[in-house]
Amino acid sequence: MIASHPLRLFFLILIVFQSCIPNRELVYLQDKPKSNKTGNEQVKEYQAQIQAYKVQHGDILNIKVMGQDPASVQPFNLDGQTSNVQMQMSLSQLYISGYTVDGKGNIQFPLLGDVYVKDKTIPEVSAILAEKIDKYTSNVQVKVKLVSFKVTVLGEVRSPGVHFIYNDRASVLEAIGFAGDLTDVANRHKIKLIRTIDNKVQISTLDLTDRSLIEGNHFFLLPNDVLYVEPMKAKNFRLNLPAISLIISSITTVLVIINLVGK
Repeated sequence: MIASHPLRLFFLILIVFQSCIPNRELVYLQDKPKSNKTGNEQVKEYQAQIQAYKVQHGDILNIKVMGQDPASVQPFNLDGQTSNVQMQMSLSQLYISGYTVDGKGNIQFPLLGDVYVKDKTIPEVSAILAEKIDKYTSNVQVKVKLVSFKVTVLGEVRSPGVHFIYNDRASVLEAIGFAGDLTDVANRHKIKLIRTIDNKVQISTLDLTDRSLIEGNHFFLLPNDVLYVEPMKAKNFRLNLPAISLIISSITTVLVIINLVGK
């Protein structure tokens, strides 16, 4: 019976080591760079690749036309709203009252008809509409918002699902924050970014432990991006722990019986 204790201890140590995850596998943006010291702090600047988003097919725009004369701009607002203060609307209402970019890159705008907006930035869309509306009435302000900016985060995160972003841009880290952060068994070296551009699907692999990610082209997300976080091998080991424990117990029992019979 005594002979079985070293075996139990060996398997116990093996399980502990296999289930432990090194700290370096959990820390974001590693690889300490040379820094400029300011007091007790270390400051390092990175040149992020920030590009203005260009409107694509399927995007939904919320557009409000405002002016000094509410009656003159009323025909250019689908919901008849002429107030300079935007109504508080639910997301579903914004989708219903929004302008969808069709396959040709146009939106159907009141009185103006087809207006081509594909590959235009949001400020450019606003300027184009203001210029066209100025032919009918002057001193107008066109407010354009992208209401279809959503990202999907799946895999080893605490709250997987679709998350809507009410901002002009969002980084990979912000999207993970929306999803409640990564789990302890998330593989921070292998984050798949799935992006669709012009009906072509691109799959990139991101390493959240590498600081150079900040300066890459994929640090900031685009609407409809999908992030998939792979699990570490440690997760499979933890899932199999009950079966492993059962096997160890069985082996130990057999050894105990053999030991007793041998006596």
